[in-house]
Amino acid sequence: MADLITQNLQASIQADVAFRVAAAKQWCSEELEIDDAAEVSKSRDGAWVRAWVWVTNQEAGLAEDVAM
Repeated sequence: MADLITQNLQASIQADVAFRVAAAKQWCSEELEIDDAAEVSKSRDGAWVRAWVWVTNQEAGLAEDVAM
């Protein structure tokens, strides 16, 4: 039983990595990043991969030199 659980966990981790790599190849740019350990939400037909999207202060309607 433990072997089956380990195999399922390893398969799930491998799938997460594959989804992250595919998302990075398709979407990464100077404005969009995907962390190496980004959250992956799998479904039967694919997965959602959490990403970071860059938004400038100007795009957000803030002063250019706003300190956060």
